[in-house]
Amino acid sequence: MPTRVRKVKEGRDGLDAALLAGAGLERLELAGHIAARLDPLDVMPAPGQGALGLEVRADDREARRALAPLEDAASACQVAAERGLLAALEGGCQAPVAAWVGMRDAGRGMRLFGRVTAPDGSIQVTASADIDDNDPSAAGVAVAGLLRAQGASRLLGR
Repeated sequence: MPTRVRKVKEGRDGLDAALLAGAGLERLELAGHIAARLDPLDVMPAPGQGALGLEVRADDREARRALAPLEDAASACQVAAERGLLAALEGGCQAPVAAWVGMRDAGRGMRLFGRVTAPDGSIQVTASADIDDNDPSAAGVAVAGLLRAQGASRLLGR
């Protein structure tokens, strides 16, 4: 049993709970220890969180061909939308910007949700827009505009 799960189970080090990735616990066949799952709209991750990227020289066709089966079009679309939001807000890895892509109502297509939070957590502004598969970063630009209209620039110190 992983150390963190064991410490929580035994109440060691004053731990009553631990925030762990559900996918990891499932992979270890420990899903029975999952007490609750966080709703990503309540606890929204940073843009691009959880996505893996591989960088290859532009002229290395052999490497590109070998890695092509690893590309997931839906994940690439989601990351492009989330990064579009971050870029439109002129944010970096330290900016209090969050993004998450979920399914639209009725499961047709994807929707980008974005959030900017005041440094002290006292204020949050949230907005969303549908993602066009042909131009996913446009959803990021649209959400950034909606967030700015709610005062995101002030929260970002601009």
